[in-house]
Amino acid sequence: MHVTLGPPTAEDTLAISVAMMDPQVSGWLHRFPYPYDGAAKGQDGAINAVTNNWAVRVDGQFAGMVLATPELGCWVHPRFQGSGIATRAAILALSRLFAAGAQQAHARYLPENYAMKAILDRLGFRPDTISDVSSSLTRPDMGLLRLTRADFAKAQPFQVQTERLRISPIRRADWNFVYDIAARRGVAPDLPNFRPGMSVEEFHGSLPQFTGVPPFWCKIRLQDRIVGAVGLDLRPLTGAAPGGGKALLLGGFLDSTVQGLGIASEALGAFLQELCDRYAVDAVHAEIFADAEPVGGLLKKIGFVLEDEWLMLATSVRSGPGHRYARRF
Repeated sequence: MHVTLGPPTAEDTLAISVAMMDPQVSGWLHRFPYPYDGAAKGQDGAINAVTNNWAVRVDGQFAGMVLATPELGCWVHPRFQGSGIATRAAILALSRLFAAGAQQAHARYLPENYAMKAILDRLGFRPDTISDVSSSLTRPDMGLLRLTRADFAKAQPFQVQTERLRISPIRRADWNFVYDIAARRGVAPDLPNFRPGMSVEEFHGSLPQFTGVPPFWCKIRLQDRIVGAVGLDLRPLTGAAPGGGKALLLGGFLDSTVQGLGIASEALGAFLQELCDRYAVDAVHAEIFADAEPVGGLLKKIGFVLEDEWLMLATSVRSGPGHRYARRF
């Protein structure tokens, strides 16, 4: 079951109109009119009524709407309720909100809407004692909650699970294991921020930590063992003109004892899919040394395209010709 967000389309009008006539949906909303007269509103009216919302789709099928601007609101068609879709849709919408620069969100809920309150709790919302929006409450007993980016990052960290792997942010307890793979086993020399003799603290200080939005690095776990890491740095592309802005650059490394098992492609594919779903990124780049042919082949396998084969790359360990790849979403 793959939940995605996208702009609502004219084809969604009928499904929205029908859902608004269902008290299991409209009975919990404090903004949409009820009953919802789809014929009177017309197609354009239905689409305009959900401006600034995302359409929620499950395996491509319309399932509901979610709003985060920065007020969070969500409804899901009854046939999709009870399967975690509303929670997942809210995670995606809030991730995009915070990635766009917001530092907090808020939500309102009816006290008898226990399902929505449970979702808001899972997302990290707390009682709002700061905002002055009481005048906008449609009922005086409505609950008002607030969510900071930091609380959201703790409650819903970036994480992916595949058939064999679990990918999640690197925590302090993981530092020695990740450092052992990268520094002591000779994997790290091609990493741009690595230098010989780095301490564990220095090495992990060079890897962005998860704060709710990219860039960040994650550990790759096979069963109960950390076998590598994958992540994103935010920096100018090599050779880019000054002032040209920064780009997300993909990096990673894998323990040599598990290479050749398809773990790299499995981890990178899942990581990039979740990155796209959560943050709707436009593109991710990768810069590698020209002699790293297996890495180039792996990048092509997961959808990257060679964009520049005339780079000069340099780390603190070595320098030489390089290639730049890009994957656009």
